[in-house]
Amino acid sequence: MGIDLHGLRLLQYAASQAPLGATATIGRQNIHVSDAVLQAVLHLPVGKRYGPFCEELLIERFGATSVASFDASDYEQATVVRDFNKPFDHDGAYDTVLDIGTLEHIFDVSVAFRNVAALCKPDGRIIHALPANNYSGHGFWQFSPELFFSLYSESNGFAQTEVFIAELDDERHWWKANVPKNGVRVEYTSASRSYVLVLTRKQAAQTAQHVQQSDYVANWRGQRLSKPHSTRDQLHTALRRVPLAWRLADVIFPLRNSHSDARMHRLSGGNRHFTKLAISALIPAAEPISRPPDSH
Repeated sequence: MGIDLHGLRLLQYAASQAPLGATATIGRQNIHVSDAVLQAVLHLPVGKRYGPFCEELLIERFGATSVASFDASDYEQATVVRDFNKPFDHDGAYDTVLDIGTLEHIFDVSVAFRNVAALCKPDGRIIHALPANNYSGHGFWQFSPELFFSLYSESNGFAQTEVFIAELDDERHWWKANVPKNGVRVEYTSASRSYVLVLTRKQAAQTAQHVQQSDYVANWRGQRLSKPHSTRDQLHTALRRVPLAWRLADVIFPLRNSHSDARMHRLSGGNRHFTKLAISALIPAAEPISRPPDSH
């Protein structure tokens, strides 16, 4: 677990909106960016270094007033030793709860997400950078944009949820995900490993976890938009009914709907569910963030 270049950019983006304030990190976060890159990205004085852990970096560069780390073990001297597989009560003491590459290593993720929300103050922020496509084996889980739009919904007590996909091989762009609607899934495939980057604001003192996949909810409510079947689709269906010929259907009349056409799912301009954005357009020039008065 630790802050790489995409994690660093995510912190810049969050801090450009508001200082981090009192901050909790899930796991004690290492810094996985070279000194040279860190100095270039943050315009640091020559010779300035941070690490190996993130506390000084978050305080000096991103407006954190304090940093507490939570981990299941004390092997990296976390501030609080707590197993996020188990529910716990917390007083919501933190303005920002930061999870960069931790929850994928926790088996009971629904409990872990509930604990993350419990750490956060009302009107505080939760930030995730977690594995998405092509990370099988890195941890227990890979995460989709749909999960975060469903979990961090207004009905569950959250607001201003933003979700981006970052490809490990592309350090200049993110893909902003659209909110799922009309029963259409927000899907993508990628050639390289990718992260899902998430920012949300906790609105309610008590949050909920009423989470269902949106396209099923739309079906249950009769809200899904139906589309007429094209001639190609009808021929495909007819050919699949012919004994011993059904395998030819996908070759002669390949379907081109949103669930079967891989070209529509690629992380490219043809995928209407994502918008490619230059990171430089999202993040103002990296300057020191002024810290608010410490209220603790």
